[in-house]
Amino acid sequence: MIPFFPTPYPDELWYSVICRYHIRSGNPSVKYSIRELYGANHINVPVELCGALSPLLDALPTKDLTAKDIIMQHTLYPVSYTHLTLPTKRIVEISVVAVNLKKKKKSKKKKKRSEDQARKE
Repeated sequence: MIPFFPTPYPDELWYSVICRYHIRSGNPSVKYSIRELYGANHINVPVELCGALSPLLDALPTKDLTAKDIIMQHTLYPVSYTHLTLPTKRIVEISVVAVNLKKKKKSKKKKKRSEDQARKE
C-alpha cells in the first residue's frame, strides 16, 4: 500500500493525478512511481482514458475512488463518446470496468503463484 495519494480535483484528468503523485512522492524517476502505484516497471497510462486501475485501486490508502468514478469523472470518456447511443456507451463502460476487473484477477493469481513459490523455496 502506498502511504498517500493526491485527491483528484473536480474534472481533473487521471493522468494529471498520476503526475501530481509522482511530483509529490519525490521519486527520482517516473519508473519508481509507476512501480509503486501499479506494481509493474512499465504500464501505459493514456492521457484520454485511465489505463489499468485495479492494481492502483488496491494500493490506495483510502477506498473512496471506484473504477467507474474515475472513468466518468477523470477521463475524456464522457466527452469522447457523446456520439454513441446509450446502449453502446453502456457496453464501452462495462468493457472498460471489466478489463480492469480481469486485470485485477490476473494480478491476484500472479501474486498467489509467487507467494506459493516463495513458500516452496
